[in-house]
Amino acid sequence: MTLGVLLTPGAARAAYQVGAVQALVREGGLRFDVVAASSVGSLNGAFVATGQTDRLADLWAQWRTRDIAGVDWRALLRGAVWWAPNLMHNRPQKDHVIDPYIDESKLLPGVRFRFNLADLTGGGASVFEWPGAPIGLAEGVNASVAVPGAIRPAEALGRQWADGLTVDGCPLEELALATGIDRLFVLGVAPRTPDRRRARTVYGVLLRALEINQFSETQLALERAAKVNEEIRGWHGALDAVRQALGAVPDAALRDELLAEAERIHREAGFPHAREFVEIVPILPERPTRMFFTSYVPARSRALVEAGRRDALRTLAALDRPGG
Repeated sequence: MTLGVLLTPGAARAAYQVGAVQALVREGGLRFDVVAASSVGSLNGAFVATGQTDRLADLWAQWRTRDIAGVDWRALLRGAVWWAPNLMHNRPQKDHVIDPYIDESKLLPGVRFRFNLADLTGGGASVFEWPGAPIGLAEGVNASVAVPGAIRPAEALGRQWADGLTVDGCPLEELALATGIDRLFVLGVAPRTPDRRRARTVYGVLLRALEINQFSETQLALERAAKVNEEIRGWHGALDAVRQALGAVPDAALRDELLAEAERIHREAGFPHAREFVEIVPILPERPTRMFFTSYVPARSRALVEAGRRDALRTLAALDRPGG
């Protein structure tokens, strides 16, 4: 069975997916053929694709907000805020995390690492895959965390690139499902059910809006993928039924002719999905986490790592059971 994992956006909340993927790799003994990601999930995914999941968990257990990003006072003063090239910088993250640990030469043998970037020059988005992408892996990851309006876009290939979340933070089909895998683990940060509590402050309303956006984006992607899976099963099931019916034709020559014709019609019917059925296994928090997305606090990150690990182990146990 070929396996894939997709790591969604989530900023500081992405500590949850670190614990989940660490459990899948270490306790579950899984090896991923495809690692797909978007936004900060690309940072986490780079560590997974290079076999550094334990190192990633150690780093998350230490990070504070100042270790990730800071206000770019020089840019603000030079541009009088609104005309500044960016509001913040991610130099600590680039200097101490991305550049020292992330390099294409460290990719595990046979692993395909894929993530999307927003193309601010041409519009839309592009999917890059390593090994073999036209830009360096560290360069690509640095672009994946360049949030438009906050961190300056990365320059590469004559274009400006930014966080893939700008266009689509959960492109399951393009990033992962179309790669030929049999099972995909989707590691998100949005809870399975949104927070129903009343927001009473400006901070609370903004936080709730961001949470709903991430919840809906993840859930819609999962629902769309499930619908496509159902269509694929039905399409192939119809052909199997025809094969079974034609198998009862006593004349071998006629039977082979009819089967060949059925295969041709099936092949040329214009079915819109090229991929096969992929089992999708979501691992998501059971309840909302009351924290802002850009608030990196070691104790809270460690708690999120542990929550992700616990949920992943529970999911693995269910998969191991008959019918799981």
